Amino acid sequence: MYKGSKVVAWVWEWEEMNDRKNKMQTKKQVVCHLYRLGSNHQPLNLGECNDGSPFTGVNQAVNQAKEYVDVCEQLGL
Repeated sequence: MYKGSKVVAWVWEWEEMNDRKNKMQTKKQVVCHLYRLGSNHQPLNLGECNDGSPFTGVNQAVNQAKEYVDVCEQLGL
């Protein structure tokens, strides 16, 4: 919970076949959902950082969501 908003982040992990190496390969992606109080669009899926790069960890995703909440608060959204 952060300023009335709920932040949920996790690492999504799956296996995928690598055709070049002919073996299974583990892939990972950090997913972050932001539930803002009073928003009609729930949840907001934050799939990447503000600069467009993928999240490198759950903490980074949570911090990015908090920054988003702070900006929305400053703008009165």
